[in-house]
Amino acid sequence: MPIDQCCVTPAEMRSIYYMTNSTSNQVVYTVPADKVFVLTAWTLLTYSASVVPLSVWLRRNTTKIAYNRVWQNAQLNVHLDLDPGVPFAAGDQMVLEGFVSTHAQHMFYGYEQDA
Repeated sequence: MPIDQCCVTPAEMRSIYYMTNSTSNQVVYTVPADKVFVLTAWTLLTYSASVVPLSVWLRRNTTKIAYNRVWQNAQLNVHLDLDPGVPFAAGDQMVLEGFVSTHAQHMFYGYEQDA
């Protein structure tokens, strides 16, 4: 984003869809060289009440930065707004931690800019 602009441009916006498998640590995204990714929201979704409760940590490399949990059968998704955003530097990895069912899907929202 150029300094003379106040807002994120459409070209900088990112949506990352990820379907988990059953391993305990899963790399969702690695920030490209010379970029900064700012995570602004995360939605956790399951289509099956049989996997509830469903709990997962989100890490920046090894640092825990957010926790999300679907905790009752009538609530099969949870959305977290991470305002003003969680920055990830070039080379940082977004990692899910926890035994996560194959039924879990994640949507991550944010923007990516030149470092």
